[in-house]
Amino acid sequence: WQIDVLKFDPQFFAYLNQVGFILAFLGTWLFSSYFIKQDIGKVIIVLVLLKVFCLLPNLGMAFGLHEWTMTHFGFGARTIALIDTTVEGPFNALIMAPMLTLVAFFAPKHHVPTWFAVGACFANLSLSSAVLTGKLINNIFTVNRGEYHNIPSLYLTNILITLIVPIT
Repeated sequence: WQIDVLKFDPQFFAYLNQVGFILAFLGTWLFSSYFIKQDIGKVIIVLVLLKVFCLLPNLGMAFGLHEWTMTHFGFGARTIALIDTTVEGPFNALIMAPMLTLVAFFAPKHHVPTWFAVGACFANLSLSSAVLTGKLINNIFTVNRGEYHNIPSLYLTNILITLIVPIT
């Protein structure tokens, strides 16, 4: 869909990934001490809401936002994707900070490395479950080349899962 309709090429995806990585690193460096000092429940809710907010441009483009912005403002899908990556990037790596904060706070003094290893395992489990959930959603809302009518449902389901699962 993004390659066909939005005309995103592999070089543009690589550029977005580089921008996202750099901004995630900077975001972790700049905001981690602030978030670590906050209530962990509040941090998780804020980060989940930021993540959901950052998914909205993709949902908008599924409904033609990029065409509307091109007509009215002179910029399209690439600009929206770049702005979205710029906004989302600083917070991507911070999603792990609440878990690492819990590990640092609750770990017995002589078992901190073990607890961090367990925390890393949970992070990998989270990433794996996200991939599997994405696969399940893609099986339910099949998207084939040239048949993009399920993309809005796919994005809406992704947004609801992203909002509901971490908060519950």
